[in-house]
Amino acid sequence: IEQRAGEGDVELAIALIDSAVVKDQQTTGNRQQTTAPYVLERALLKARHGLHRPAVADYNLYEELVGTINTDRFYYLREQSEAAGRMFQQALDDIDRAIALAPRQPVYLLEKASLNVRVARYAEALPILAVLINAFPDDMDCNRLLGFCYIQLGDKQRGLPYLEKAATMGDNNAATLLERYK
Repeated sequence: IEQRAGEGDVELAIALIDSAVVKDQQTTGNRQQTTAPYVLERALLKARHGLHRPAVADYNLYEELVGTINTDRFYYLREQSEAAGRMFQQALDDIDRAIALAPRQPVYLLEKASLNVRVARYAEALPILAVLINAFPDDMDCNRLLGFCYIQLGDKQRGLPYLEKAATMGDNNAATLLERYK
């Protein structure tokens, strides 16, 4: 559908999906299982085009239509739109759901730590980052976030080496933070 819409005409693509949803409702007489895939596709389309809050509304409708969702990917995708839409508590709740379904997925742990940093919950981010840095000592994001957390919690001595390591790996954000806090 998106390809048919032409360049940048996301409104037309959304309208086409809306038409499919209405047609499905007329045909089936309900908004259950057959409508759900269209709603999910519309959510994904909106998210791809930066319409994050409307995407979250569609993700919520999709969840309502299908009932219990047991896939970490769904919660991660919705969390991404929630975070981009500055719906941080919902994002934290959804990343927790994703982690509960796939506890060994490091990207979800890093996302949770990052979200906590974004909302100035450094003490909550710190133990997550400590686990991640042990598993991935050369990860720039882990080093930068861990260093930043330590500094925000008043421990520059522990934080600066992590920022330095991230900066030497080419992390420009870490280099900027290093200049600010040295």
